[in-house]
Amino acid sequence: MLSAIGYLQSAIILLPDFRIRQRDYLLEIIRALTQQLDLETVLARILEAAADMLGGQAGLVALRDDDGKFRVRTYYRVTPEFVRHFDSILRDVPDRGDPARFLIGEIERRLLAVGQQFDLSGAVGLPLQSGDDLIGLLLVFRALTMPFGSNERQILQAFTDQAAVAVNNARLYQQSVAERRRLDAILEGSADGIVIMDSGHHVQRWNRALAKLAGVSAADAVGRRYDDLIRWAQREPGLDLPEAEAGGWPFSSASPLYVEGDFQRPDGSRVAVGVTYAPIFDRENRLVNLVANVRDITRFREAEQLKTTFISIISHELKTPVSLIKGYAGTLRRQDARWDSRTVQESLAVIEEEADRLTGLIENLLDASRLQAGALKLN
Repeated sequence: MLSAIGYLQSAIILLPDFRIRQRDYLLEIIRALTQQLDLETVLARILEAAADMLGGQAGLVALRDDDGKFRVRTYYRVTPEFVRHFDSILRDVPDRGDPARFLIGEIERRLLAVGQQFDLSGAVGLPLQSGDDLIGLLLVFRALTMPFGSNERQILQAFTDQAAVAVNNARLYQQSVAERRRLDAILEGSADGIVIMDSGHHVQRWNRALAKLAGVSAADAVGRRYDDLIRWAQREPGLDLPEAEAGGWPFSSASPLYVEGDFQRPDGSRVAVGVTYAPIFDRENRLVNLVANVRDITRFREAEQLKTTFISIISHELKTPVSLIKGYAGTLRRQDARWDSRTVQESLAVIEEEADRLTGLIENLLDASRLQAGALKLN
C-alpha cells in the first residue's frame, strides 16, 4: 500500500499543475517575506508548504545559535516528545565544516533511527545557508519507505532558500529593533537634554530631560523647527547655530559647536544652558542630522559666582594682615623716630598676631584646595 502511494505521489510530481502549485506556494512565501517580519510566522508557513508539496507528514526548522548549537524554532505536526528527541540528536553532532555533505547526512541517518519509533521512515534535510555560513536546518518527514528523489530535493531546496532569506531578514529586523530600543534607552535615560533634528532643523527626537529643561513636551516639539522652540533670553559672546551655519559650519569644520546662554521658557522663566551641536554625515558627505546636547549649567554658574565671591573675600582678608604687618614694620624702621620699649613690644605683638592670622588664612586656602582635589575627607 505504501509503495502504491509513493508511486502515485511520484507521478503527481510530473504533472503541470503540480509545478503551478509549487510556483504559487513560492510566490505566497515571497509575499509573506515582504509583509511579515516575525521569524516564527514565516518559517511555519514555509515548513507547512514544503511538507504539503512533498507529501510529508511532519517537519521542523532548527536554527543555529551563536554558540553553534541547533534549536528547534518551529515545527509542523511534530509532538513535543519528538522535539526532545531531536534536541538530543543534535546535541553531539560534530561539525566538520561541510554541512551539505556530512552534517546533514549524519542527521538524516540518526533521524531514521529515531523516526522509526514515531512511524516516520522517510526523512530529508537541507541546510539553511547564508553564503558559506550554516544558519539552520529544514527537515521534512513522511511515512513512506520510498526515499526522496532528486526532484523533490530541488523543491525542498527552493523552500530552504526562502527560509534562509526569512532568517536573515528577521535577524536584521531584530537587530534594528534592538538598536532602536538601545538608542531610546540612552536618549530617555540621559540626564542631559538631547534633540535630534534633520538638516532643515525639523525636530525628530526630543528626550524627556529636554522637555523638562525647555518646558516643551516631546509631542509639541517633534515635527516643528528647532529655531521656533529654542529662544535665547541672553547668550554669551560667540556664534549661535544659524550664524555658524551661515559661515560654513559644519562643512568648513566638523568639530562640535558650543553655545552658552539662558533659555527663555514659555512660562517666562529662564534657565542657564550650554548646548553642544554635532553633525552627522552620510557616505556622500551630505548632512543628515544635527544632534544637540543641552546641559543645565545653573549650578556651574552658581559655583562660578561662589568662586568669584570667595576669591574677592579672601583677597580682602589677605590684604588686611599684610597691610598691618607692613605698616607696623615700616613704622618701627623709621630713622627719624625713637620708640620706647613698650611701643616696640606692642607693635611687634600686632605684627605677630597678624602673621598668625595670615597663616590661618593660608591654611584654610590649602584645605579648600585639598577638598576640591579630593585629598581631604570631611568628618
